[in-house]
Amino acid sequence: MKTSLTSLEDILLLEDDALISLDTEDMLLSLGAGRVHVAHSLDEAEGIIARQKLDAAVLDLVIGAARSEDLARRLVEQSMPVIFASGYGDVGAIAEGLEHVPTVRKPYSAQALEAALAAAFSGYKMN
Repeated sequence: MKTSLTSLEDILLLEDDALISLDTEDMLLSLGAGRVHVAHSLDEAEGIIARQKLDAAVLDLVIGAARSEDLARRLVEQSMPVIFASGYGDVGAIAEGLEHVPTVRKPYSAQALEAALAAAFSGYKMN
């Protein structure tokens, strides 16, 4: 399994806010990611997953009226490193079985994103 951001070829970014998705895509690329596949909805994310081999995923926890936890659970079950991003203060309500998934709080920095991805690869939750 790949273990550093510079070795990641393809990252899924699920983010419903266009400005945040552009900023996060730039951060991931500047950190060394090969390609960032941006989805603005769960349906778009499902389409990307169906046609693209991915190395990791950055998922906005709340997408419109939906949540990305079911998608995260499937990806984690496939041994894909996943992190959540949330603009909400209470991220403690993450679904059972996903408590170990690192979470960054918006607005986040490139360093926070990199640390969360590193934690996802190592299997540890960030404090």
